This record gives sequence, C-alpha cells and structure tokens, in this order.
Amino acid sequence: MKFPKVKKIKKSTLRNKADSLFSKHIRSLGLCKLRGRDKIRCSQVLQCMHIITRGNTTLRYNPLNAVCGCSGHHVYYTNHPDEWVMLVQREWPDAWKILQAERTVKTKKTEDLYREVIERYKDNL
Repeated sequence: MKFPKVKKIKKSTLRNKADSLFSKHIRSLGLCKLRGRDKIRCSQVLQCMHIITRGNTTLRYNPLNAVCGCSGHHVYYTNHPDEWVMLVQREWPDAWKILQAERTVKTKKTEDLYREVIERYKDNL
C-alpha cells in the first residue's frame, strides 16, 4: 500500500506566514499609535513595529512587544534607535520593564513555534 507523499513545508515558509498574520493582527488597530507623540509626520501605510527587535525569538510574537505604527515612524525610529528607546520608556514604561525582563529568555526557532503563532492569529482577522 502506497501512502501519498506529504509535502514538507519549509521552516522559513512557516515563519513568513506567522510574521504576516502577527503583523496583520497588530495593524488591525487601524491607526498609528505614535501620531502626535513626537515630531514625525505620519504616513498612510501601517506597519508592525517591534519594541525589542524581532530578532529576539522569545518576544517576536508577543503583542506587548509590538506597536501599530506608520512607515514614516518605522523608518525614522529604525534609524534613530536611541530615540526609540526613550520614546518607549516614556510612553509605555510598564511594557518596557516587562520586555526587558523577558528579553534574556531563549526560545528556539522551531516549526512548532511558527505553527502555534499561525494557529493563534489565523482567525483573529
């Protein structure tokens, strides 16, 4: 008896899907949370901005670590990280403290992690 071949999904494909769903969830707020909090002019395109870089797997999909912001703010603060830290500490001090405590926890980039994120956010939109 032959079983049909099951196509293996690459881990990068799962990560990209998880990133996309998480970003859509954050952007579903529908407005830039930084509007009026600084001197930067808002643009129309919303993006998911991470407080602690998304390279930190433990915090990558934590909603506390994400802000719905416009592309103008995202580009500016990507290029001015010290100002970003000061803004976050001023505007969201409780979140900053929690994220600082959790940033040293190590989480492996596994297929199970990405599948869990996909499952969590696929129906939230």
